[in-house]
Amino acid sequence: MKPNFLYSYYRLIFFFPIIFLSFFLQSLSADEDETIRSIQKLSDFSKQGDRFSVIEIESFDGSRSWEFHKSTSYLQNHSFSENLPDSNPFQKETEVFKEVLSKENPRSLFIQTYLEIPDREKIWIRPTEPIVLGRGIPVRASVWLRSESYRGNIFLVWKSSDGKLVRVNGGDLNFWGWKRLDISLPFREKSGLNTYRKKRYEFLGIQMQFSKLQKKSTFLFYLDRILVLLDKKPRDYPGVEIDDGWTLQ
Repeated sequence: MKPNFLYSYYRLIFFFPIIFLSFFLQSLSADEDETIRSIQKLSDFSKQGDRFSVIEIESFDGSRSWEFHKSTSYLQNHSFSENLPDSNPFQKETEVFKEVLSKENPRSLFIQTYLEIPDREKIWIRPTEPIVLGRGIPVRASVWLRSESYRGNIFLVWKSSDGKLVRVNGGDLNFWGWKRLDISLPFREKSGLNTYRKKRYEFLGIQMQFSKLQKKSTFLFYLDRILVLLDKKPRDYPGVEIDDGWTLQ
């Protein structure tokens, strides 16, 4: 090899990990900034008079029992863990919503199961009793999830005020570590129907569904802190819905 070639080769070996790390850290910082903006938007909506409120429907502190539902796997483990998100967005959310968050036994829910044919099976973890929400329509939700780059999606399962089972796609599982998932909910009702005053929405749990690209494996997840934005005064005129841009028209 010529000296110049060797010099270029060794420079590449030396600088490539540094360049890769730099891009990774920039991406991580951008994701954190976006998550903090989402938390701030949620806070801003909760302060708009008495129309909206943010509630914590599950803190995973161990006070509520959870179970696997309709699972055929021989491995079905779940327990409460001290493994918690450790990031600036999580600390920001804790600070912003300290008045509504549980202050006892900060823990998460650890989930372990095995799927032989992932694209034909799904994980459904749910509270043993449905979580009944207070008065109002759930229009947005967030949940902290720790994944290990699986090929699939997470779904939040609800029972609407008219008794229908609704699965809401919360995003893909193809990331490593803790991440806050911000989820727009499809429930919209007109105040003229008055339904939201008579019946309540129920949260029925979380499903994980996988693609054909996912190989059989033992799956490990952690769940923490589910927040919901309630609209307590539904309007009956067009354009009032909260869109994905979070803008009230």
